[in-house]
Amino acid sequence: PDLTFESVQLSKTASAAGESLQMTVRVKNIGAATMGAGMPIVVKANGSVMTQYITQEPIAKNETKEFTIPVQASAVPGEYVVSALINEGNKLSELMYVNNTSESVILSVSSLYTFTIQSEKNVYNAEETVKLSGTLAAVSSCFLFHNYSYTATSNPPSAF
Repeated sequence: PDLTFESVQLSKTASAAGESLQMTVRVKNIGAATMGAGMPIVVKANGSVMTQYITQEPIAKNETKEFTIPVQASAVPGEYVVSALINEGNKLSELMYVNNTSESVILSVSSLYTFTIQSEKNVYNAEETVKLSGTLAAVSSCFLFHNYSYTATSNPPSAF
């Protein structure tokens, strides 16, 4: 066998952190022999494994099969380069191994929350109480951010 990716597609290219998605890949066997069932397809984001899918059926020579693989977006917001890899580690003897990685798809993961914070004044004197307020908004609802305050000194705290 000689396995290659004809296409790769994510169900969404922009998602919320931790959202469930699907990756659809089309794998073609361009070799002279059948690839047996049980071949792992590894999905990676920025080089780290997201998930692994085990094929349930063989792929005969010159045959193309489509696989839908459940994946979960990272819990950390950012841009991710997602790709699939078949025959990782070259465990199956093939004509070529350079065609075992799919093209990449960019996945933009956004935060589940946004926040605003403000102070009552722009400038405070030492020993003066600083009052902060704001909001923390979730994807589906909005919460009032607890009001925090501290006394300004020459060495203010690094975190609340």
